[in-house]
Amino acid sequence: MVYPVDDKQAKELRDYLSQMVVMDDETFRAFLNIGRLETLRKGELFVEQGKYCRELCYVFSGYFRYYHIYDGREVTRDFIFSKTITTSFSSLITQTPSSVSIQALADCELFVFPYSRLLALYESYPKLERIARIHAEQAFISLERYHISHLNDSAKERYKKLIEREPVMAQKIPLQYLASFLSITPQHLSRIRRELFTDK
Repeated sequence: MVYPVDDKQAKELRDYLSQMVVMDDETFRAFLNIGRLETLRKGELFVEQGKYCRELCYVFSGYFRYYHIYDGREVTRDFIFSKTITTSFSSLITQTPSSVSIQALADCELFVFPYSRLLALYESYPKLERIARIHAEQAFISLERYHISHLNDSAKERYKKLIEREPVMAQKIPLQYLASFLSITPQHLSRIRRELFTDK
């Protein structure tokens, strides 16, 4: 379903972008005009593995999981929560089929905007290009931290970090997706949860 962005949502989106670069009214209006507000139902895909990704989205509400199919099974790579921009960046930038799917784990409300239309604004609105660069740098840092954590941290440590990052939403993620993300069995994750609860 597609419908207009209201004033509260526009303010939230502008506040988010202004954390990277303070935007003037003209620049923000130009950005707002290239996008649309959409709802995605629980279980639906924003990006599908093997298909081309041509859009980004800001997540107003809801949350997602990144996963890919490997050897016939789904492997969860990460979770995306609200108040951020997400997409399959490698597919978007290289215009090759996506290596991941992005699936809604709850009903989601999104501001969706096409990458091609964003690129077209860069020359006239350099602040948008600067925001894109800063966001790309942040995404790279996040990816590097993710890989380092998977190399150095135990499953228990990685689970604790996820809870610290999103204490409420992390509790809503289905057990099998969390276990896949941590590369352990659901039974092992249940033991970790009991240990953390006991530690308190």
